[in-house]
Amino acid sequence: MKVYSIALLSVNQAASPPQATALGSAQDLSSFSFYQRGSVGEFMTFFTKVYMHGQRNGPSGLTRNLDCRGTNTC
Repeated sequence: MKVYSIALLSVNQAASPPQATALGSAQDLSSFSFYQRGSVGEFMTFFTKVYMHGQRNGPSGLTRNLDCRGTNTC
């Protein structure tokens, strides 16, 4: 599996609607053609913000499961 993008976001819950702000991100777009890189990068940023907006109740179950790996405290 290849990771194309990773981002760290902060969600301002006080705003209406809640706003996601990118604190940092990295993208590997080298496998896309020169003309596609801009569009693919914009889509990844957009999708990340939309995904975070949908996570109203905290992190997803997958994230919680990864945090508990190897411990009996979950």
